[in-house]
Amino acid sequence: MKVKTPKQKIIIVLPIHIQVIAHTLPPAPGWRVLARIRIQQNTNTITPNDDGLNDVFVFDILAQNPNDYVNNEFVIFNRWGDVVYESKPYNNDWGGTNQNGKPLTEGTYYYILRLDFASGLILKGDVTILR
Repeated sequence: MKVKTPKQKIIIVLPIHIQVIAHTLPPAPGWRVLARIRIQQNTNTITPNDDGLNDVFVFDILAQNPNDYVNNEFVIFNRWGDVVYESKPYNNDWGGTNQNGKPLTEGTYYYILRLDFASGLILKGDVTILR
């Protein structure tokens, strides 16, 4: 006797930025462009080694709208749930250090970015430090 199991859908959520790009020229005769999108995946890994690449953890929403969330709060937790770093406001400048400015060990940490308490706009996820 075979037991049928329901098909499962797997949904993977990636942090992405979608930008619509408008063009004035048609792509080719007979073709129409309904929309073009560029998907840019934001990284959740930092490599704080002062090479200028991924040295700090950056949120696009703060970089693009710095005056919209001036009362934001950023908190980093270790894997045991201990708060290891806090910043209010956060200025896209965390480089993998603890509250005293000492480097944290390599590994995965968890963050909460409270953008706006009144509207409940909160971002949360994980960030990996590689040294």
